[in-house]
Amino acid sequence: MKCEENTCLLGIDIGTTSWKMAAYDPLGQPISFWTTPCRMQQDGEGHATHDPSELWNAVCAGIRKVTGDVGLGNIVSVAVASVGESGVLLDRNDRPLYPVIAWFDQRTLEQAQWWADEVGKQWIYQITGYPLQYIPSINKIMWIRKHEPDAFTAAVKWLCVADYIAYRLCGEMAMDYSLASRTMALDIRARAWSNDMLNIAGIPPSLFPSVVPSGTRLGTVSKAASRETGLTRDCVVTAGGHDHICAALAVGATHSGKVLDSAGTAEVLLIPLEKPQVSLDLLESGLATGCHCAPGKFYLMGVLQTAGASLDWVRELLGIDHSSLEAGSKGTGLFFLPHLRGSVSPYVDSGSRAAFVGLRAHHSKNDLMRSVVEGVCYEARLMMDNVKAFTGVDPTRVVFVGGGTKNPLWLRTKCDVMGKPLEAYLDDETVTRGAAMLAGLGASLFPNLDTAIRHMGSRAIEHIPSEGMHEYHKRNYEVYSSLYGNLKEVNEAISARFGQIWP
Repeated sequence: MKCEENTCLLGIDIGTTSWKMAAYDPLGQPISFWTTPCRMQQDGEGHATHDPSELWNAVCAGIRKVTGDVGLGNIVSVAVASVGESGVLLDRNDRPLYPVIAWFDQRTLEQAQWWADEVGKQWIYQITGYPLQYIPSINKIMWIRKHEPDAFTAAVKWLCVADYIAYRLCGEMAMDYSLASRTMALDIRARAWSNDMLNIAGIPPSLFPSVVPSGTRLGTVSKAASRETGLTRDCVVTAGGHDHICAALAVGATHSGKVLDSAGTAEVLLIPLEKPQVSLDLLESGLATGCHCAPGKFYLMGVLQTAGASLDWVRELLGIDHSSLEAGSKGTGLFFLPHLRGSVSPYVDSGSRAAFVGLRAHHSKNDLMRSVVEGVCYEARLMMDNVKAFTGVDPTRVVFVGGGTKNPLWLRTKCDVMGKPLEAYLDDETVTRGAAMLAGLGASLFPNLDTAIRHMGSRAIEHIPSEGMHEYHKRNYEVYSSLYGNLKEVNEAISARFGQIWP
């Protein structure tokens, strides 16, 4: 590793609820941190957008704050991580033609249905590894073409959010493989844009930039960006990646022995793979396959939409706090199916509904809270069991990050339900850390990613499952795993009676 005194690496995280950046030294010590709430415009009809200029101005303000803390010239490289599917459509003069459509914006439901009717989800999955949904970039572009034709006609390039910030910093257009995997336009085996997908969508291949590995040096800071940000002209700009995949770098979840469990409002499980997996069983389980930020690696990703959201919901509803509950205690025959906004995985069913099952008069508020925590953990176990059944991959350790690490009941229950050693990372900024590690690669401070992980990776506290509690949860899990199937017909009848409520 080559480094000079006062050398700093900057990682930027453009997330759903906040925008953050942090400067680290090459040994992973945080030096400066900045955050601001995500600026978002919502109309109450499932539409949400960001102003690209407002985003850029916020990033510039954050970089100026960080450079003021660490000293001008001490930031030698920067990389950006962001949410996956959102992007910016640019004209030939680099002007944004339409607001950034938030990744969860529901206006593209019609495009998802078009793909289902005209092409079929299995064919799409075989090429892209993306289970057909309304979320991916290709649907946002198709929506703009239909509803804002002048913007589409004037467009020359689509950049995902992280790519747009990198482009504003150095003037070079590129997209890393992990973000390209979220467009539903990438042939993941070839690591190249799929001409078949783009031809069917009616989108010219030239609209997408070149694809590159994460950690690729793109260039150095432009004169204009230097004036706006305070970064020096010799600061390297490096290709970043998808936020969850960058977080995986920070905790060493780059090999098949570990599963990354990022638990917040939603819960993301990410299983590193040596090769892509695109079986029909995985598709029906809602598991996406994509390219990892780690060189040559792939991943399976599943999403529980309302994990932490379920805990927040029951806490606010009942006016109690989970901190009052003892970790490791047994429940009372009450089960909770955490489908408050339907299910993406382990079941692809937006019409599924949450339910308490086994409720009796003696159950208390605490019983309800405990059953919600257990239900969220059982649902994650279902996803992992699907991965093992359909791929043979069975990680030996759980890497737990996010807000769930600060919830003792959730953490302990997770460990006992999974029955595997659990590494709890209390570092809240794994995304910025992972991006900073990529920045170090781009600046040649590290010869490879493994070295970057050894020097800059987060530190964990290990938890070992209780054999007795694991056996207890194993028996309960056998009951839980039947809930969805037994309630499916009831939920379909409810939707037929009251209409579909989209998450």
